[in-house]
Amino acid sequence: MYNKQYFISSSSVRNDDLHIKLQALLEETDNAFRQYVRSGGSMGADYGEFAAQSLTSFRRMLRNPHLTREDLAMALRKCCRLRTAAEEAGIPWTSLAAACLAGQSNFLGTVL
Repeated sequence: MYNKQYFISSSSVRNDDLHIKLQALLEETDNAFRQYVRSGGSMGADYGEFAAQSLTSFRRMLRNPHLTREDLAMALRKCCRLRTAAEEAGIPWTSLAAACLAGQSNFLGTVL
């Protein structure tokens, strides 16, 4: 089991502007991906690769101009694995994913 308090009370998670913006971008991307799949998008569609189409937005938010599409896609795939933990904790997975991305923005693709 995951402790909800652990995920939402760390020092830079809840009120951090970056976290809020990342969560919004992740929610927007997640909604677009779901719509893409529902409308007959590729059956082999992968959220990480789909969301990496927003590379410029992620680079700007994370202040990481060297972020590659491949590193972003890999990090987002790892974030998708947090869905179960977020559900168990009763929080949106995008909030947990945003916290991970914000905390690891300098090491994206290698530490997550």
